[in-house]
Amino acid sequence: EDPLREVLKSPRATLNLYSQFKAKNHLKFSTGEDVMRLRLIRANAEHVADYNEDTEDSAGYALNKFSAMTPGEKQRYLGLNITSMTPGPEDTVLRSGVGNPSKLLWTDKGYVTPFNDHLTCLSFFSF
Repeated sequence: EDPLREVLKSPRATLNLYSQFKAKNHLKFSTGEDVMRLRLIRANAEHVADYNEDTEDSAGYALNKFSAMTPGEKQRYLGLNITSMTPGPEDTVLRSGVGNPSKLLWTDKGYVTPFNDHLTCLSFFSF
């Protein structure tokens, strides 16, 4: 059983988890909104625990800044933000003539950087 599942069994532990989440993410809500955000966190914590208990999936899941967002708020982070991009001429695309490899792991090449949250630039997450 996922440790998060144990937390969710206790209302007091769930409130403590929510308080820690708000502190970590520097969040403050009015009383009415706080109740709604707690419900979102609880529902998302249930999903996280479900995913972590899936024995066929080796990934580890956790609550993140999206866990207390409404679907409308999450929508702002979807899609490509091209507001600062300027198009280049089509003929600048380079073509080497070499086919794509059947497998390429950027981690093996040392090109993958640590996770970065770009906060308000709306470019979602980059690696």
